[in-house]
Amino acid sequence: MSSPLRYLRGLSQSLKKLSPSLHTKVLNVANRSSELFMLKITDKGKGNKVDYSSVLFKTVKVRFSGNNNTVTLGKNAKLLNVTIHVKGSGHNLFIGENCIIQNSKFWFEDDNSRIAVGEGTDMRGAAIAVTEPSGNITIGDGCLFAAGLDIRNGDSHSILDKTTGKRINYASDISIADRVWIGRDVSILKGARISSESVIGTRSLVPGKQYPANVLIAGVPAKVVKENITWDAKRIYDNV
Repeated sequence: MSSPLRYLRGLSQSLKKLSPSLHTKVLNVANRSSELFMLKITDKGKGNKVDYSSVLFKTVKVRFSGNNNTVTLGKNAKLLNVTIHVKGSGHNLFIGENCIIQNSKFWFEDDNSRIAVGEGTDMRGAAIAVTEPSGNITIGDGCLFAAGLDIRNGDSHSILDKTTGKRINYASDISIADRVWIGRDVSILKGARISSESVIGTRSLVPGKQYPANVLIAGVPAKVVKENITWDAKRIYDNV
């Protein structure tokens, strides 16, 4: 903890009995200052903003290279070792209340794209990128993502038809519904639409198609391997 923060915390404790109301005010200032020391914003544009309230930060970097971009962090979210790189203008990142985002990167390119993460989602190591104009990646509430996850709505470079010279690999939006559990080292490709209460197995490669709800998805390329399932983050032993 830096010496100014240590001083403010010490001052608040000294005031605790003498003036409870002043103690609370000083403590709030200390907490807010602590957030700012853990959040580094680099802004090379205009009209960019980061909106948050009661968020826990630890080694969080936000880099803007463009104009009128917005990062919104919901109440009681926790961001630990997170980088948000915003290149272009008119982008929007929304992270819902009570999310836990660790060891992750969010990446925006071109203009007017959006990444939204629903309430209570727990993300332990993801790289999430929108790489073309007006793209969208939507993640629902209560999801659980293991480390090594890669989600991207485009290929970043162009693949062309040799005869016509026309591009054949445009970006496509990705949606992950509520309560989806994704295992370690999974890749989610452009156009994937994963329905609620589903599970994606470790090291799967999920192509751009629609997957139904309550299914186990696995493989390279991924396919439905079991239907009529749900999941629980707790280990349950009573059916052994």
